[in-house]
Amino acid sequence: MNGRVDVSVVVPVFNEVENLEELYSQLTKALHRREYELLFVDDGSTDASYEILAHLHAKDRRVKVVQLAENFGQHAALAAGIEHAHGEVIVTMDADLQSDPTDITLLLAKMAEGYEVVSGWRVGRKLMHYGEMHRFLGALIVRLGKSVAEVQVHHHPRWRGRSKYSFLSLLGLYLDFVTTFPSRIFQIVTLAGLLCTMVGLGGGFLYFPLRFLLDMPLGTRIQFLIFLVLFFGAQLTVLGLLGEFITRIFRLLQNRPLFVVKDYLG
Repeated sequence: MNGRVDVSVVVPVFNEVENLEELYSQLTKALHRREYELLFVDDGSTDASYEILAHLHAKDRRVKVVQLAENFGQHAALAAGIEHAHGEVIVTMDADLQSDPTDITLLLAKMAEGYEVVSGWRVGRKLMHYGEMHRFLGALIVRLGKSVAEVQVHHHPRWRGRSKYSFLSLLGLYLDFVTTFPSRIFQIVTLAGLLCTMVGLGGGFLYFPLRFLLDMPLGTRIQFLIFLVLFFGAQLTVLGLLGEFITRIFRLLQNRPLFVVKDYLG
C-alpha cells in the first residue's frame, strides 16, 4: 500500500470462524483494483475468530483487527471499526456472507455521482431476523447526511453458522430503538393528551349550557364520558411531559464508553 486508503471495509465479527477466510477471499477479489483496508472488529468472540483474523493480518497488512474486551453488540463494534478506519469511504457489512462483497462496486459507483451516503436495498432478502444494530447508525446517518441514495444489492443465504439474533435479542433491539429516539414518541403522547383534553373541554362547554340552561335530558353517561376524556387527556399530557423531561436527563447522564478495545492489529 502507498499509504492512501480509498475504501475501508468495516466488518463486526462475533463467533464467525466458519466464514472469515471465505469472506476475506471474496473481499480481496472484489477490491483488488482499489487501495483498501479490511477492518475486522472482534466483538468478544468465544470461538477461534480472533485467531483466524490474526492469521489473516499476519499474511496481509491490509487486514486490520480491533479486538474488543467483551461482547458490546454489533452496533458498538461498528462504531469501533469506523473510529479506527482511515479510508475516504467507509463500507460496513456483516461477516455472514449474506451481503455480496461484489456489490461494494455498486455502492462506490453511486457515491461517485455525488451522494454522501449510499445504502443497499436487499433484493430477495433471506432472513427477516437479520437485525439492525443497537445504535442504529442507519437512522443517525440519514439524519446527518445531506444526500442519501439507495442501490439494489444481493442478499444470500448465510454461508455457515447461524444468526446471532434470537427472539429475545430482537425484542431488546426494538426496545433499544424506542429508547434511542424517544423524544418524538413523548411529543406524540403529549399532543394526544392535549387533543383529548381539548375534546373533553369542548364537550363540557357544550354539555352544561344544553343540560342546565336549555334543560335537555342528556343523562349522566355523557357527563361520565366527558370526565373520562378529560382525565385520560390530562394523564397523557403529564406522561408526555414527564417522559420528555426524563429523556433530557438521560441524555445528559449517559456518558459511558460505547466500547473498550482490548487489542489492535494494524
